[in-house]
Amino acid sequence: MNSKPKKRGRVVSNRREEILQVAATLFASRGFEAASIREIGDAAGILSGSLYHHFDSKEEMLHDLLKRFVDKLVPLYESVLAESDDITETLSNLIAAGLQVSLENSSELTVIMHERKFLNRNPEFAYVNEVMLEVERIWYGVLQEGVRSGAFRNDLDMNLVLRMLMDLISSTITWYSPRSRYTQQQIVDNQIKLLFDGLKHRE
Repeated sequence: MNSKPKKRGRVVSNRREEILQVAATLFASRGFEAASIREIGDAAGILSGSLYHHFDSKEEMLHDLLKRFVDKLVPLYESVLAESDDITETLSNLIAAGLQVSLENSSELTVIMHERKFLNRNPEFAYVNEVMLEVERIWYGVLQEGVRSGAFRNDLDMNLVLRMLMDLISSTITWYSPRSRYTQQQIVDNQIKLLFDGLKHRE
């Protein structure tokens, strides 16, 4: 007798997830403020008024999308730090993990990059910036440790290196497709080779 409520709960949960995925795509392609409730409803195959059975507002959708994405990041990168004592391997693993989580959550990352002004002027989204700053702190700590240990050169500004690494990873979502001729591993391998070996031919 208890199976029906559970099944109903799963249906509601699945429908909510479907709506979130549609909203994520529209927020990324149209912009959060430009994408309307009506558009989300049409794309999800549901009347716009019925959306309010699942979400109180468009902002709630955005919170759900961004919160579950950013909540993954710090635990992910902290787990990478614990994997190896070799700082070069750690940086390589950070790049691989960063690329994977970015490609798996490309809509959410696109929204964060494109909606920076909106997020910054709305205090209820302050957690996004807080997490991204913590992510940068983790990565910067690895770069600093690499310099301190002698594994990385000391004549580069590691703040700039950090910015370049972040951009290298985040920009991949603008062109990568699962139908691409390149696998995620090939992209990771090339990024790591470029970072550590450069473009110059080695004699």
